Amino acid sequence: MAQGATYSRRQVLAAIGGLVAGGIIGAGVTAALLGRQGGAAERTVTVTETVTTTVGAGGAGQQAAGQVPEKPLKVGLVTFVSGPGAVVGEHTKNAAELVRDWINADGGLLGKRKIEMLFLDEATGPENVVKTVTRWVREEGVELVVCCTSSGTMVALAPVIEKELQVPCLAPDATSARIFEEIDPNPRFLFRVGNYDAMENIALAEVVADVLPDVKTVINISPDYEFGRDSWRRFITALRKLKPDIEVVDELWPPLFRVPDYTPYIQKIASARPDVVYSSLWGGDVLNFLRQSVAQGLWRNVKLGVFSVLATAEMPPDTPEGLLVGARSWWPFWPRKWPLTEMFVKEYVDRFGKYPYHTAFTGFTPLWVYAAAVEKAFDLSGKYPDTDMLIRALEDIMVPTIGGYRSFRREDHQMMGATIIGFTKRSAQYNFAVLDRIRPVAPEDAAPPPGIKTDDWIASW
Repeated sequence: MAQGATYSRRQVLAAIGGLVAGGIIGAGVTAALLGRQGGAAERTVTVTETVTTTVGAGGAGQQAAGQVPEKPLKVGLVTFVSGPGAVVGEHTKNAAELVRDWINADGGLLGKRKIEMLFLDEATGPENVVKTVTRWVREEGVELVVCCTSSGTMVALAPVIEKELQVPCLAPDATSARIFEEIDPNPRFLFRVGNYDAMENIALAEVVADVLPDVKTVINISPDYEFGRDSWRRFITALRKLKPDIEVVDELWPPLFRVPDYTPYIQKIASARPDVVYSSLWGGDVLNFLRQSVAQGLWRNVKLGVFSVLATAEMPPDTPEGLLVGARSWWPFWPRKWPLTEMFVKEYVDRFGKYPYHTAFTGFTPLWVYAAAVEKAFDLSGKYPDTDMLIRALEDIMVPTIGGYRSFRREDHQMMGATIIGFTKRSAQYNFAVLDRIRPVAPEDAAPPPGIKTDDWIASW
């Protein structure tokens, strides 16, 4: 067992019924993978429209000796480990380390290839991230990049990944819709595992229109950069479609991570007396704003507070009840009675002494799905996959994750899963507020079809 790991990856898979580490491979990729390996003709594989294969607790990796690289797989992880962004980044890093240890406890990828991780603090800025990731790939042999948390960082890195470095990059977050709609509309090497802001904010707008049918006015307070402006635009565009008479009384744009005192903003909101306060503040910013707004009595005169990035185990215990919040891709108590989630949360709490934030899902998933893709490609081709084979496997894979079953859309490499929406409720059991009246929103109800831009999709309603 790897140091610090209570479970191994295969023990976890066995707990959910010996399920496949990767679920479904389409016929096109199956044929391509088999066609690359001369000996593959001896393997019994039926190629139909969809091929489903299962790798249980004793899967292909245990017979892979001699065919798997002995040198460790180097993975470069970029997230915030200092400053206000560390509120979310520490959970990304913790979860990635935990799943690395689960995989290494089995001997590594395919039972043989261990994983080593390099870390970079995203707070050092986009320019340094691009410079460091480039060095990792070209000089230090990194084969998988896991980056980024901030959309601003990914705007800088995505073109370099696609045009220059050409290695798989699994983005935990970087949730601006513009990443795949404008910056990298035809991705090859870039994949994103977390739900993106359009999904979150469209789902929130739909719930607002449902629970507050008489809503008249709304005010925005969001961070003044790519993610904040993109999130607000998606939310208000969708809400206006559902409630054409909605009035925006003000838009407030505090700079990201540079406002210790939100009093001037809180006073502006209070004087405007809106029905709804919308915010996509995140990390330390949203916690500071929430604590200060509670202390100043803001929520006594607001019908509904809406937060796109707040459903975390960091919510203060005195958080007002009834705030509508987005948990993005994951909430640690959902799905209910899902063994993978229960095992992960237990080990996370035992190991790190706290409950995981939603970014634990996006920190967990990149290595988890990468291991599944390696296993799937090896099972079908009989050899350790190259980059092209890995990409094909990722495009046609479904995996059980701590957030339920997830898969990537082949067209834009966006992982699809339910958006978790709920209302805050104080809890005597935990030292933080929890989610109540959870509403999982199906991806087809909150995301446009592949190839259609979000604004065009909303306009078509």
